[in-house]
Amino acid sequence: MTGLYNRRFFEAEMDRIDRGRHFPASVIMVDVDRLKWLVGACCRRPADRHGGPGDPGGVSGRGRGGAGGGDEFAVILEGTDGAASAEALVRLRGSVAALNGGSAECGLSLSLGAATTDAPGTLRDAWRLADRRMYEDKVSP
Repeated sequence: MTGLYNRRFFEAEMDRIDRGRHFPASVIMVDVDRLKWLVGACCRRPADRHGGPGDPGGVSGRGRGGAGGGDEFAVILEGTDGAASAEALVRLRGSVAALNGGSAECGLSLSLGAATTDAPGTLRDAWRLADRRMYEDKVSP
């Protein structure tokens, strides 16, 4: 549904990258905050405008999240140092702000964390650190 790889494929790729030569490598963790509320709020409005089932204007529906945390995503950036991954977070936050356009009703909010490793065999450590930083971002004001 999202076009993203499943966790099994992602972990296999992480192992492949971890044995490779393209270091530094960074991991960015993303959590879509309030996903269930967001989907509900944003899907109800178009459904209200469409007038319900049978309306020729279209049909709105709610998708199902993936098993085990369908609102969290990870990205591995080969050959990307800590400064470049920090810049990626800044760009991502800017893109979300532009997408929201000041709307509080269906405002997208992401919690983000990043970590970088310089050596093979340590990518999973970076993944865990990025995950911890993502949760710290979630609880920070």
